[in-house]
Amino acid sequence: MGAPACASEIQLDLSSRRNADADGKRITVSQGLVDFAGSDDELAFLISHELSHNLLGHRALLDASKTNRSGLFAGVGADAARIRSTEEQADYYGLYVAALAGYDVRAASNFWRRWGREFPLGTLLKDRSHPANADRVAELDRAADEIEAKRRSGVKLMPIYEAFIQGAPSGP
Repeated sequence: MGAPACASEIQLDLSSRRNADADGKRITVSQGLVDFAGSDDELAFLISHELSHNLLGHRALLDASKTNRSGLFAGVGADAARIRSTEEQADYYGLYVAALAGYDVRAASNFWRRWGREFPLGTLLKDRSHPANADRVAELDRAADEIEAKRRSGVKLMPIYEAFIQGAPSGP
């Protein structure tokens, strides 16, 4: 029997909004996001991204740094930078989680390309608490290249943990 490592409850929010969230113990994915996902591979990445927030302890890190995650100023300044860092980490680690579960690693960037086409103004007008769509696609493609290269060379699929330490949310 394996050791418990990533216990997270997954629940479906029946709303049509397109959102997913992780609170450290639970992952919530909206029906609207499930419907928007173009494949099981895309949905697996979205869930893996949220699971990665829980695995990496992002909620606790942001709470410890007193990061404002909602409200008027959450999308600017140091708070936005800390949140964006956790989003970038969850994208990277989540891609590895999805790959280890057997899903297509190219699905993540495909999802964000389609998202950008669907909401082109959203990527221009959004706050800076999440990576810009084009940056997100480029980083996911880079991580997918990394995973595929490891698979071709027979290297164990493990994320480069230093990427998390260097980009970890810092204090106020």
